Amino acid sequence: MLGETVMISETKSISRTDISYFISVMDAFIIFFYLFMIFTLKLVQNSAARHSLKQTYSASLYSLQISNLPSGVIVEELTVKLWNLMNEKLGDAKECVLDVQIAPPENFVENAHLINFIIKKKNEAIKKFLSLYAPPDYQVKKVSSKELQNLLVNLQQDNSKTKKAEKLLKKIQEMTEKKKKLKEENKKLMTDPNVSLKEAFITFNTMQARDKIFELYHPSKHIQGDIKNSASKVKVYPMTSEEGNLVANPVDEPTSIIWENLGQESSKVFKRRVVSFLITLSLWLASAIIIIALTFYKNSVNNKYPSINCKNENPTRDEAGGDYNLGIYQQGLIVCYCSKNLSKRLHDVFPTAGNRELCSIWFKDKISGQAVTWGIVLIVIIINIIMQIVIQLLSKFEKHVSSNEKLAHRVVKIFLGQFFNTGMIILLVSIRSSISWWQGNYGDINPTWYSEVGSTILSTMLINAISTPTTKIAGFIIKKALQFIDRKFGKDESITRKKRQADYENLYTLPEFVIDVRYGQVLYYFSTLLYIKS
Repeated sequence: MLGETVMISETKSISRTDISYFISVMDAFIIFFYLFMIFTLKLVQNSAARHSLKQTYSASLYSLQISNLPSGVIVEELTVKLWNLMNEKLGDAKECVLDVQIAPPENFVENAHLINFIIKKKNEAIKKFLSLYAPPDYQVKKVSSKELQNLLVNLQQDNSKTKKAEKLLKKIQEMTEKKKKLKEENKKLMTDPNVSLKEAFITFNTMQARDKIFELYHPSKHIQGDIKNSASKVKVYPMTSEEGNLVANPVDEPTSIIWENLGQESSKVFKRRVVSFLITLSLWLASAIIIIALTFYKNSVNNKYPSINCKNENPTRDEAGGDYNLGIYQQGLIVCYCSKNLSKRLHDVFPTAGNRELCSIWFKDKISGQAVTWGIVLIVIIINIIMQIVIQLLSKFEKHVSSNEKLAHRVVKIFLGQFFNTGMIILLVSIRSSISWWQGNYGDINPTWYSEVGSTILSTMLINAISTPTTKIAGFIIKKALQFIDRKFGKDESITRKKRQADYENLYTLPEFVIDVRYGQVLYYFSTLLYIKS
């Protein structure tokens, strides 16, 4: 019982309550350690990035990100103004601006990506049209809509072909119109002075020039007549009305910047993050409900048969049946009776228990309990995989401005999701509670807990540990086999059956190393520390 004492010497003893409190404090410390590890994760990543930059020269060492840009100015005009302003502030012929890039307005880059996609699909559709409906000797360098219309006129005699050709031509024309509208929209975004421009990236010819401008426009710099910016709540260098309150900050590597996400309104980004958090939370709650329901079912089955040591028990059929009729007060003699010779006793009828085949009932319950145990393992693994996919999709939806920031958020979410599903839910469900409907059986982590609950957690981790590298190895072998077939079963790498460069690269390029998923998987294995018995 919880109030009993444990003797630690002939004169000293300690209560089980104090032991429970001590273990709870240790568990709380471990959880705090996990939270601290998550908090320091981003700091370590930033430190590693800074150290890497010190060892190598890159464009970010010569560049600055300028925000708080003046409004009512088009991109071209703002580029010239910033260029002249920075050179004027430098005041040295040896130090100058090399490049000024204005972050495109919202939706500009997305429209550009969509235009490229439409062009690709349109070219494929034109190629299909020509292969199906153009005469064999047809040769035109540039195919226009008028040329396609002329080919369609030549097909009027064949009605079956005409309908299909008209449908394909209509699709091509729709894509042409959509591309035209997107181009007009992008042109308007770049020439409309009412469009808000959020950030600019300026590259200098020397690091000294970059540092000089950074000192002038650093947000924490105190210079005469400082003006407090109500949006960022930091002091900035006072500029003229034309220049605005410019703020300079270090810039990430150009390759890590997600250009289409620049220029997003902070309120919209915040709403996206809130939606993403709610979806993630819903996934966690759904997984918790499923695991709790299955665990409660398993416990209800196991609770029908109390745990008993059958080595010294050899009950008769009537004794086992009579004990079974006691319900929650039974000793569990039916387990001893049936397990000792199950093959012969499986269909025994128990007169003292209403002529029921109790061994058959017990065996079905035992199989059902084992099936639910493995079902929990598989469901946890499936939920973890679904969560990885959903979190990756949500990271795009959240509109992070750099890939480093996006990866850091994904690592933390994947780790927390897998740790919660694998390490915490099953533990919490197994805890005994004073709540009437809660079906936890354990007030402490003891050997029985390890055999019943710990085995489920261990099985999940083992399957994860084996399945992840196995699938990667299998994928590598399959890809090598497809490459061998593509080379016509030879070793000559210059031979290929592929006709398009993209198809060739997809086949011979190694898959992307998804660092956030791998990092999250490695981190969540530290959840075993929760169950190390001191």
